[in-house]
Amino acid sequence: MPTYTDNGTGYQGYSAITGENYGSGRVILSGSHPELDPQDTPLLVQMILWATNQSG
Repeated sequence: MPTYTDNGTGYQGYSAITGENYGSGRVILSGSHPELDPQDTPLLVQMILWATNQSG
């Protein structure tokens, strides 16, 4: 799971993305924006697959 690397915010080492089951579904909270960086496409795909309870 990605973590913050910049200690300027005091969050170095904290998870940047987290997911949890909620009711009968799943939710993801992301402090980063993998949808904005084409290099993070695999991460975005994995997030979508996890949230939709599919494997990839």
